[in-house]
Amino acid sequence: MLVCHCHQVSDRTIRACIREGAETVAQVGDRCGAGTSCGGCRPVVRELISVLGGLRQLPMQLSDYEDAAPGPVPSELSE
Repeated sequence: MLVCHCHQVSDRTIRACIREGAETVAQVGDRCGAGTSCGGCRPVVRELISVLGGLRQLPMQLSDYEDAAPGPVPSELSE
């Protein structure tokens, strides 16, 4: 989906910028140009950062969950 019409930047490109570490609209703009002209796409860029930025904070491996789990991990998940 095209998010930034001024610079022809898709949501995939913006998502990639966020996955690579962009945490603000300005940082996304520096990487791909989105949000640097008319500003109409900035709310969408901000929303993508909010959603995807939070996902970067989630543990990525089962072992990351084991220390935080309040009880035993079911055997089918620990394999």
